[in-house]
Amino acid sequence: MNHRTPLLRLAVPNYVALLSGVLTGIVDVAWVARLGPAPVAAVAVATGVENALLGIVLLINGGVTVRLAAALGAGDQPAARSVIRAGWWLYALITPVVVGAGLALRHPVAAAFLDDPAAIRLAAGYLAVLFRAWRSSMPSRSSTRSSRAGATPAPRCAWR
Repeated sequence: MNHRTPLLRLAVPNYVALLSGVLTGIVDVAWVARLGPAPVAAVAVATGVENALLGIVLLINGGVTVRLAAALGAGDQPAARSVIRAGWWLYALITPVVVGAGLALRHPVAAAFLDDPAAIRLAAGYLAVLFRAWRSSMPSRSSTRSSRAGATPAPRCAWR
């Protein structure tokens, strides 16, 4: 059996999605370059930090995807639910650590790569926005299950 065609059907969209993130970073740098050397240096450093941290998320995502595919392929719904729960727990445990460390260390990280005080300040500001956005992407307990009287609960997904 030829496995190349199905693998390419899976790989090409994933590769395009990853490439789109890289292209977005290039466009950011090109767009901000018009503002001067300090802003472009700040965006370049902050984008690099963001991409490095995104690698952590992609590692978890890759592992969860493989385990989930194996469980679903075997028709094991309880195992699939367990994998999804474990993935959410990993995300819920790692995200606050990354966000907290990122917010606390944004100035030293920027200073490790940049010499210009203006660029360091701008990079630290970019990272502050980035890490606050990551924090706000965390699902709150109330968004999945409501404990308030009269509140409309979130719809339940099939895997819960």
